[in-house]
Amino acid sequence: MPVLHSNFKIVNMWLFSLILLVGLLSGCASTEKFPPLERAQAAYSVAENNPDVKANAPVALYESDKILKKAEMAENLDEKRHLSYLAEKNSEMAIALAEQKKAEKEMALLKKEKERVILESRTTEAEMSARETLAAREEAMRLKAEAEAKAREAQEAMDRAAQLESELANLKAEKTDRGVVLTLGDVLFATGKAELAPGAKQTMDYLAAFLNKYPDRKVLIEGHTDSTGSAELNQSLSERRAQSVKIALLERGISFDRIDTVGYGKDRPVTSNDTE
Repeated sequence: MPVLHSNFKIVNMWLFSLILLVGLLSGCASTEKFPPLERAQAAYSVAENNPDVKANAPVALYESDKILKKAEMAENLDEKRHLSYLAEKNSEMAIALAEQKKAEKEMALLKKEKERVILESRTTEAEMSARETLAAREEAMRLKAEAEAKAREAQEAMDRAAQLESELANLKAEKTDRGVVLTLGDVLFATGKAELAPGAKQTMDYLAAFLNKYPDRKVLIEGHTDSTGSAELNQSLSERRAQSVKIALLERGISFDRIDTVGYGKDRPVTSNDTE
């Protein structure tokens, strides 16, 4: 899951870090149940038990099986999630491909039937049969169009996932046990202040643009400080700063229900001010 993480450090003074966790947090994922893998297994089971898939798309089904086995063996959660997603979409594509090929075969048979009926049509009854065959052919074409649309949708979903992976790689994001962390070096706050600095506008615009591009992702804004000062002041400052970032994102069109905030203060400092 994508995470945006913003650190701000001022020596011997306030230090504040904002971590934007984008997507579903995976830190507490159970080792026994893994929803992405379960969805992939269910999708493969549907494809495997579909006789049309075995008859018309055996190669695609075989590829789905290979990817699914890799997902089941993967130990890294991010790799397991990615492979599970690919296996699920590959199974859906196998079904769509099978439906498409089945429709093509039916259309070919209907074409031959139409030609036979036309040659034999000497009476009104034969002409009526030809019209019925034409209607059946049109229905087969409709089914083929639907199958092609499903295949395109599955491919587009895989392309979007690949694009997200590429963008995160370009941003030099770091994978952690909670997701992908992106560190931004811009200073958003003045020392001891909870209001966004004037220079923070560009950073907020950038974050909002990223979130608007992926509307299915959620955001957790975490406020941190260093270990300097009282716990009460640090806690209050971290919470108010997290709220300031939340308000800035809301003003840029990010839905309220996509954003959560939490302040950690000194409880989970980004760094300590102890001297060795």
